[in-house]
Amino acid sequence: NALLGVGGSLSITSNPKLNSIDGFAQLEKVGAFFNITSNQTLYFIRGFSSLRIIALAMNISANVSMMTLEGLTALRKVDEFILASNYALLSMKPLLDIEQVTGPVIFITSNFEMPQCEADAFVTRMRASGFDGDVTSDANNTQKTCE
Repeated sequence: NALLGVGGSLSITSNPKLNSIDGFAQLEKVGAFFNITSNQTLYFIRGFSSLRIIALAMNISANVSMMTLEGLTALRKVDEFILASNYALLSMKPLLDIEQVTGPVIFITSNFEMPQCEADAFVTRMRASGFDGDVTSDANNTQKTCE
């Protein structure tokens, strides 16, 4: 049987040998916090292809080797949005189909390989959809362009 939902939080944190995350393909909703943090050798998040809703904060941070978020393309709604200090992250494009951030914070910073223009476009879309909370969007790559 597949895991379709988590009533509480889902945290994948401080796993020094974790290279990729797979195996959550049927998960549709996380009822509280979704944390993927401080996994030093995590390169890929592929395993959440059905995840649409995170009821509270999405915190993907301090995964210094992570290059892609390709497994989060179905995500449509989160409360707080935190994407920070993922130094090797090339793009946040897999998250650009999020339709709604309902909480008080969008925090996109220190993703040194990710184009700043992607973060700016995301914030603009969320503001247009009604987000009126605090935004920090800086220290991403200002030299890279968006298509």
